[in-house]
Amino acid sequence: MALSAERVAQHVREIREQGFTVVENAIPSDLLAALRGGLDRFIESSGHGYSTTGFEGTRTIRIYNLLALCHS
Repeated sequence: MALSAERVAQHVREIREQGFTVVENAIPSDLLAALRGGLDRFIESSGHGYSTTGFEGTRTIRIYNLLALCHS
């Protein structure tokens, strides 16, 4: 779904004011499901898991430099 000029301007303002914005439904649900499935398979096969440090969070799986780790 294309965003109107007004919505784009709102997102730009939010980035300037807050440092981020959320564009809802920016990724089609079928693509999102495929991405999640691929990431789940990667996590399972790579041995990545939850961190054990307070800094990184113990309920977050962090994969640094993910694009360099992907072979396809």
